[in-house]
Amino acid sequence: MNRPRTVPYLVGGAIIVVFCLLFRAAERGLHGFSINHAIDPVGLATLGVNIFIAFFLQYYFATRITDDRAEKDILIDTVRDAFSMLRTCRDEVSGCGTSKIAAEKQKKIISLYRALSNGLENVETAVEMSRCKELRKDFDSIRESFFKYKAAATGKFPYDASDISYQAQTYRALNQQLQSLAFKLNQYR
Repeated sequence: MNRPRTVPYLVGGAIIVVFCLLFRAAERGLHGFSINHAIDPVGLATLGVNIFIAFFLQYYFATRITDDRAEKDILIDTVRDAFSMLRTCRDEVSGCGTSKIAAEKQKKIISLYRALSNGLENVETAVEMSRCKELRKDFDSIRESFFKYKAAATGKFPYDASDISYQAQTYRALNQQLQSLAFKLNQYR
């Protein structure tokens, strides 16, 4: 049995039992209770609305908030994976320096950038499937920054000093855009 969904019914049942006991006591005149048999429809409607708001609406919003948080967690984890791949690419490329790069190392670098591309595509797909679809427009600039960074790292081997400087610039631009996306996802309502 799903406990959080049964709680409102248990609370509602307890309120009904308490009201029934109070009405029964008032009908018999116990403990100084008495009943005025005139019904105030506005007061009764207000009571019903207040009970509804107090006990049933809060559970709806609590489950909605939990669902939203779970969605954000999935999105942020996907962005976190892209960050990890981006840092791995940066570390591999920065470890090369200006010396000659072996063919095996070149293949590894190209493979890492392919994995980063797939990671960014996973982020884009997750954003499109979520309620944050408006953030999809940010991916045009992220994709452009990725292509610049990839071209800077895989365009020619070995690197010279200007290549390394340009790689650092393009890395910072892509990293900054991913950070901005992560912050927007976390703040999204």
